[in-house]
Amino acid sequence: MTEFMLRVAAVAADNGIDLPAVGVVDAPRRSVPSAADRYVSFRALAEQLVSEANSALGPQAAELVLEDDPADGYLSFTLRAGDAATTVATQIAGAVAVASFTGIDGRPHETELAGREDLEALVLALVREATRARSDRRRQGEAAMTTLNNQGKPTTT
Repeated sequence: MTEFMLRVAAVAADNGIDLPAVGVVDAPRRSVPSAADRYVSFRALAEQLVSEANSALGPQAAELVLEDDPADGYLSFTLRAGDAATTVATQIAGAVAVASFTGIDGRPHETELAGREDLEALVLALVREATRARSDRRRQGEAAMTTLNNQGKPTTT
């Protein structure tokens, strides 16, 4: 397994490891060819990371999904794990383009990921969010079953 796959497995096991911060920088205006090249590089890396993460994940975590979001004037992809999602995009207007991303919190950011390691950090954050949400749902389901099982049983005083 790769180093990234080992980190994914540790996060999915909820071993309490600290996640790296997602680094961002102000998104400069770039020429369309330069911005498209950067976008395609991140998109290709996202595909690799999703493949590695899904290989490392066991049944305790939701599968990661990579979706392309085609639209006029946008290059965009979304990464999903369970209910958690983040979108990386490049908006094209005339001869210039600007990158942006939407965080797991659903808020758009007028910044871009600083580099490769920040896309990795974003995927790890998605895995943690999805794993915790799934654990919470499992605990809620177990509590509901306990309540149902205890209904109708005589109480002792």
